[in-house]
Amino acid sequence: VLRGRAASAIIDAAREFRADLVIVGSRGHGTIASLLLGSVASEVVDHAPCPVLVARTASLSRVVFATDESPSARAAEAVLAQWTIFGRLPIRVVSVADVVYPWTTGVAPTMYAQVLDAYAADLRQAKLEHERIAAEAAARLRDAGRAVDAETRQGDAPSEIISVAEQRGTDLIVLGSRGRTGVTRLLLGSVARNVLSGSAASVLIVHDAREEAAEVDATDRSAASQRGGRSRTRSPASMRTMNRAPNR
Repeated sequence: VLRGRAASAIIDAAREFRADLVIVGSRGHGTIASLLLGSVASEVVDHAPCPVLVARTASLSRVVFATDESPSARAAEAVLAQWTIFGRLPIRVVSVADVVYPWTTGVAPTMYAQVLDAYAADLRQAKLEHERIAAEAAARLRDAGRAVDAETRQGDAPSEIISVAEQRGTDLIVLGSRGRTGVTRLLLGSVARNVLSGSAASVLIVHDAREEAAEVDATDRSAASQRGGRSRTRSPASMRTMNRAPNR
């Protein structure tokens, strides 16, 4: 039994234990029952030193793996390829071409067609790219002995990922913590966060190892800085002793 702030205690215990996986429920016992992702689970997913499973179901029979070929997505792919629990499970690889529809308000009528043509070209290119991403990820997992098929979708990435999971009766969605447009991890990426919040399935979030190393390094430097600050703070008595003139 750990004492203290729940999220901090879980994260610290995972680091001390060198855990390979942290499993948390989606909600705690807070009074705001309408929250889809509890504050403890959210903080643990952000800062745990290993993959985090937010559990919502008691079974595991089908998996959806969402990938955009980002470093954290490749780390999630490695988990699927290497962890024996996934050896006999059917895995659907999904990659979503998420191209924002152009904002046409204020666009001159003579330019409207050009804007839509540019959008259509971007969407075609994105679909080809995500078809490649899904096919290559599926091939690598197949080479690792997994039962895999692939699918490409277009639209809002979190909504499409959740839709695939619902249509397949999926128990588990696996994805990386941040996409290719994300910055170095401070908080979870928007796609992962929205899938966590909106999915009825369990969700396994995997961080890139380089992100973990950067966060551990930042934590160590912060702790060292705090220790240094305390050592430089002297009590009034000691300062009076230092300032006293020597006897002659």
